[in-house]
Amino acid sequence: MARHSRFPQSARQIEAGAHADRFSARHAAAVMGSGTFTRHITRSCVKVYIERLRLALEKAFREAGLQMDARIVLLSQETVMNEVGYRLKASIE
Repeated sequence: MARHSRFPQSARQIEAGAHADRFSARHAAAVMGSGTFTRHITRSCVKVYIERLRLALEKAFREAGLQMDARIVLLSQETVMNEVGYRLKASIE
């Protein structure tokens, strides 16, 4: 998502990107103890991961003493096709 942060991505696009990404494939293969990435990431999993990421961001913000809302950093936007698109919107200094 960070590579395409200007454009919201649907769960389907995130799913396809994670499966095509070499880092994700190698990481998953290492975790699974095999040489290949065989697990299929579903759109519903992407939605669960988005919520988990928001919870982790909220916790990190609290621990850092920041009063920020994770829903402003990780946006959900309705797209033209009535899908929900997810987009990172943050300035890192």
